[in-house]
Amino acid sequence: MSSMRMLRWAVVISVCIHLALLLAGRGYWSSWLADDEAEQTLSVRLLPPPASAPLKPHPPPKPKTPPKPKIPRPAASSEPTFIAAPDAVSGMLDSGVPSHDMAAPSGAAMPAAPGADDDASRVPARALPGSGRMRFDVTRGEGAFIVGRAVHEWTIDGDRYELKSMIETSGIVALFADVRLGQTSVGHIDADGLHPDTFQDNRKGGEYRSVFDWTHGTLTLSNGDVVPLPPGAQDLLSMLYQFALYPLDGPELALMVTTGRKFERYVFSIEPDVELELNRAADDAPIRAYHLFYRGGDAEGVDVWLARDMERLPVKIRYTDRNGGVTEMVARDINYSGKK
Repeated sequence: MSSMRMLRWAVVISVCIHLALLLAGRGYWSSWLADDEAEQTLSVRLLPPPASAPLKPHPPPKPKTPPKPKIPRPAASSEPTFIAAPDAVSGMLDSGVPSHDMAAPSGAAMPAAPGADDDASRVPARALPGSGRMRFDVTRGEGAFIVGRAVHEWTIDGDRYELKSMIETSGIVALFADVRLGQTSVGHIDADGLHPDTFQDNRKGGEYRSVFDWTHGTLTLSNGDVVPLPPGAQDLLSMLYQFALYPLDGPELALMVTTGRKFERYVFSIEPDVELELNRAADDAPIRAYHLFYRGGDAEGVDVWLARDMERLPVKIRYTDRNGGVTEMVARDINYSGKK
């Protein structure tokens, strides 16, 4: 082999050695070997799927509670519901009279008159005098200072009656308070007593009227309200004279009363025999009387004294207002047909 050829092979070998060393210095082989080894040692195992967790059994369904039976609502009661009536006699002489708040229980029957539904205990056929007139002194306060006069008049013609009441201030009081109040009750009368057809109340606060329809059992008030009308119902004026026709041997007497504006229930307690002094003269003997009294809310009240020996006429009337103020009417002159 020629020297030139040998030189060429020496150069080729030298270049190859230097190239190998250069690549080794750069880590080429190590990286490649590493990849190759990783390729060789990498193993893949197919594992079986994990066993599924056992399903918890669902609790058995709870038995359904049967629905509660619906209780049907009772049908509306056919019993009348009475309306409360405040201010029964308000407006008299600067509100010197009570206003009542006691109402009949809703749907409750009201004993309007003793024995109204029992023929065996009907009100006796007592008779009011056919006509009459009573004059009263009207006093106010504890000192019984006279502030006015009042007159009651009535006539009975067959089975018809008419009652009138007039109250007016008098004396020095009239100079400061000119008050004139009037009430009229008109209706029919039978063995059960007075049955008003109309009641008119004229007072300083206005005019009020009630109309009784006994055929249809309704009462129409001034504001147009129509309410049930129970047997034995009265107005403020007829009430005072209806007392004379009731048997008064029981402890109480209840009746429905209209004021023209309202309709309410009064329950009067009865004292059957009390002494009553009507006249101020020292030599006038007291008379025997029935005392009927009603007490409402807020210290209000009505007291009525019926003279036992004068046809049970209302000879004294007392009104107590909610402030404790007292107005009294005391008869001074009593005249009626058949008076002894």
